[in-house]
Amino acid sequence: MRFLCFVAAVGCFVGSAVTSVLSAQDPNPPAGQPAVQPANNNTVEHREIRDFFQRFQETTKDETAEKLMEFYDFDAMVQAIVELADVPLPPPGQAQMAVALRNQVQTQLTTLGVTWLRHKIVSTDFDQQRTRAEVFIRNWTESHGTSREIFVLQKIGGQWKIVDYNDLSMDVSMVSFTAAVMRDASQANAPVEMLQAVRGLLASMMAAAQEDTYQSVNELDQIRGYRLPHSMEGIRWKLAAAVYTAWDAAEAIECLDKVDAFGASAPFATYVRSNAYLILERYELAAKYAQQYLDEFGADADASLVLAAALEELGRTDEAIAAYKAAVTDTPENVESLVQLITLLPVQRKEEWTPLFQNTPIPEEAFELISDSLILAEKPDVLQILIDEMAAIDPQAQLIDFYRASVLHMRGQTDAAIDALQELIRKTDEASDWLSWFEYTLCEWVSDDVSRSGSDLVSVYSQCSDKETAFEWFLSADENDDATDAVRNQINEMIKLHLQEFGDDPNAHRNIAWRAFRLKDYETAKTEFRTAISLIPDDEEHEYDLAETRSELISCYIEQDQYAQAYRELEPKEEVFSILVEELDADDPTYQQLLKLHRETDPTNPRFVIEDATEAYQSGDYEKTLDLVGASLKRSGSEQNDTWQEMPLRRLQIRALAQLKRFDEALLAARQAGVEHRDYYRAIIYAVKGDRERFENAFVLSIGDETYYAREDYDDLDEIPEGWIGDTDTTSATPDASQRAFDRDFEIRRLILLLSEPRNVDAGRVLDAASDMGLQLFAIEPQRVTTDEDEYVCQWNGNACTLAIDGCRYFVHSGNTPFLEDREGSNFLIESDEVREAYAKHNAWIAIDIYTWPQNAQAGHPIAIPPQAEKRLCELAKRLAQDVALVAIHIDTEQIAKCDEAFFDKLLSNDPITAFQNEIVEP
Repeated sequence: MRFLCFVAAVGCFVGSAVTSVLSAQDPNPPAGQPAVQPANNNTVEHREIRDFFQRFQETTKDETAEKLMEFYDFDAMVQAIVELADVPLPPPGQAQMAVALRNQVQTQLTTLGVTWLRHKIVSTDFDQQRTRAEVFIRNWTESHGTSREIFVLQKIGGQWKIVDYNDLSMDVSMVSFTAAVMRDASQANAPVEMLQAVRGLLASMMAAAQEDTYQSVNELDQIRGYRLPHSMEGIRWKLAAAVYTAWDAAEAIECLDKVDAFGASAPFATYVRSNAYLILERYELAAKYAQQYLDEFGADADASLVLAAALEELGRTDEAIAAYKAAVTDTPENVESLVQLITLLPVQRKEEWTPLFQNTPIPEEAFELISDSLILAEKPDVLQILIDEMAAIDPQAQLIDFYRASVLHMRGQTDAAIDALQELIRKTDEASDWLSWFEYTLCEWVSDDVSRSGSDLVSVYSQCSDKETAFEWFLSADENDDATDAVRNQINEMIKLHLQEFGDDPNAHRNIAWRAFRLKDYETAKTEFRTAISLIPDDEEHEYDLAETRSELISCYIEQDQYAQAYRELEPKEEVFSILVEELDADDPTYQQLLKLHRETDPTNPRFVIEDATEAYQSGDYEKTLDLVGASLKRSGSEQNDTWQEMPLRRLQIRALAQLKRFDEALLAARQAGVEHRDYYRAIIYAVKGDRERFENAFVLSIGDETYYAREDYDDLDEIPEGWIGDTDTTSATPDASQRAFDRDFEIRRLILLLSEPRNVDAGRVLDAASDMGLQLFAIEPQRVTTDEDEYVCQWNGNACTLAIDGCRYFVHSGNTPFLEDREGSNFLIESDEVREAYAKHNAWIAIDIYTWPQNAQAGHPIAIPPQAEKRLCELAKRLAQDVALVAIHIDTEQIAKCDEAFFDKLLSNDPITAFQNEIVEP
């Protein structure tokens, strides 16, 4: 996270220019975890550095990062950045940059508030003069996470100072990264779309640093398809993999495949991959990658948790227990690991976890979390052991008596549990935050128990300070079939007591009504619902509550088959009518009776006026049409209010005005209708007027992608002369790809073909396919790829290539195992037996996606993939694998189709998404 802060600081200094192209990778990235140095670590310099980081840790606990800035030398940092960037910046400019960098880093570190709980110096590597050192440190923070970092320290003026920093999870040096920003900020010819992409990437990085995953994902989605400098692509995919994991594990793996292919792999990638496979329930793979991370990077609580969870799902219990122990040993602060361990271990193996519990930094907090988990797991014997352990540490520990009562309850000793909890409530201070929870639990236990043992419900209700909660709980105490009359009598007595104090509370009467409804005592329910309605304020704030209570009251009449009586007795009529007829068929006599009553009672209701006005219009009585519509619109109180009923009324009004040649009034009404309807109404008016040119203009404007109407909305209009619509050129109604927003549900961004036999992707195969498509491309080596390079194919590793043409970048990737290591398609709901059988036969796959295409920065959103680029992707897939393709997956919608000739015909049509529309599946 500290690395991300430095990026933000440089961005604030350079301004908009800082978001220009980054075009250089770290020239000397660290190669994974540094080796522990066996040399003497008790020299003067070693002791100085240990003292340095001990002071650094203590300073992270301050409320602001002001004192933390004293550990850095920003002048030396800026000097290194400027030299590496090779951008001329005079000394005054460097000094200004150092000040800005310090201010912004201080602000960002204060905002993030990262506090080190403890740290460990893994290794220190000095230069020959012993005035510069690379210090590999592992630290633990308040969030119970752990980081591995390399700090570059330099002795300046006799004091050690931080002059560079590298978070090994991202494997990017702060100095080299900001030098790249500095260098490319000086380039004046960077496309505005690229500047926007870099700005979005930096915003996503900062959101991730602040643990705002949702915002981080949103920022990445806003630059989907945008071209980044080649040197930043690895960072984009690292970040995307990390933040997408919780939202879309399959897409996280897609990003990791790019990280690997582009040679940007970082240690964290292995962990993210393990976590993604755990979410996808591919437990063997999750365990494999978690173990690989631990083997390569050392002890880590998070990775051990993933490993343990995967092993537990695989039934390898002893190995899972060992992994949970490793997690707890590595990070005792992370109680989740201990919870999982204790829950998994048999009760007789308590000696394996009790020392670990005693070693937790704050036993009281761990005690509460573990106890709640054991209650959920229904393990009273283990909870009793935990209570004994906590009592040995602190006999007066908070909640210890509550959990003792919980043990009794779980063991079926209900009376004793209730007595113990009541005693605890009596001893608890009224101001205690725990009192309401104790009472809530007591109500739950008593409510569950009252039917069996006849607990004194009324006395418990009287004891509770939160009477409303107790009342709601106990009203349902007679839900069980074995509820006795004695229980019901207690509830009725409680109701009387409650109404004495809360008789003016509408919720009390609604709760009583619900109970009566459940007991099929509909007359009592109606009385109580009416009382509740009379007590609910009739204002905007309580509008929803009123509507809900009226609906509940109407339900009582429906249960009694009193439809007509409900309509006559209740208000408002339109709402009552709508609810009553909701479940009735139109030809039901009850429906017809209600319809007749409603028309007699409310003849100017829009639902009837629309019918009558339509009949008048169709008969040519336009004046009557206007009279009927006008009265109904005035009734609404606003002639500009386009409700679902008023829209057809306004359409009839405008059509009648046009037929009466009152075109100015019709056009005025169209302008008042709202922007989304205006052109549709104008088209009708000009059709009646016979002005074809203006009709065609309004028609085209009314049926664009972003409008309310489509061509079909004109089908029932007799006013449109024959041939006017069919001959109208509507190409301008549909925005081209430079304006239309990208929609992953309706575009082919990524296509996966499942194959009957392996088909490795290599540059030669891709070049041959491209040549067959009429594309003249050339092969280049990865080191020759630049931001502006185009019309090439590049082989990245044994099974991944990129193809670049017309400003688009395609990623072609293959695998010689089942897709996501899943031959059965368990990650998809496949409804077709034919597709399921084809899926089961695959043993390899090929995936093609387009990750960069031309953008329009003025659009304010990623634009659609150009049709030609989308078609090129589909044709490339066909040429590479049609002969061995069994099943195709549109991963963005998780739709699946069998790869027959018809599929590829649709795939290469002008609407390729239709190739998947016969096989709709859900994740």
